[in-house]
Amino acid sequence: MIDEAIEAFKAGRRHGFQDSTDYDVLLPTGERLPPKAVFGIALMEVIGRPAVPGDFSGGVGTPCFESIEDAGYPIIPKEEEVSSPQSEFDDERTWAEGTLVRVQHLRRERAPGLAGMKKRRFMEQHGHLFCERCGLIPSKSLGPFGDACIEVHHNTVAVSKMEGKTRTRLADLKCLCANCHRIVHREIM
Repeated sequence: MIDEAIEAFKAGRRHGFQDSTDYDVLLPTGERLPPKAVFGIALMEVIGRPAVPGDFSGGVGTPCFESIEDAGYPIIPKEEEVSSPQSEFDDERTWAEGTLVRVQHLRRERAPGLAGMKKRRFMEQHGHLFCERCGLIPSKSLGPFGDACIEVHHNTVAVSKMEGKTRTRLADLKCLCANCHRIVHREIM
């Protein structure tokens, strides 16, 4: 989301933030941007309304600065000189990862054991698992753990569209390799 906000800022997206006073976001090109404006544009996409300076604080240790730095953009003091622009693909560049984040969301519950039941029935019928879309037999090409890449796809009703009383039969499911499963979901969108 920060990447998109930076692109929007560079494209002239309107925002209600002033130029920075103490710190700048340093882009790989050497260009400097105001951190609160970048974060504010990203925040607008999340909250669905224009963000204003009073919605959040900037500064070292704030979610504003941490989000930008976590996206891979250093924030430097305004007076700091930068000798040469950093290459986006610099092999020495590092990214912060592994931070614990509390996430709360709702998801549609799937029937416990249904995917395993489909795979067992499929193996009983065909002798092995394979992708019903591309024909990949992962145990042949990927070895003894290859079957782990076969996933069970709801072919008739997307899980996101199901209501609490939706009934699923094994015939409503397809065995797909991870690649085809991802493609099928992109095609649905």
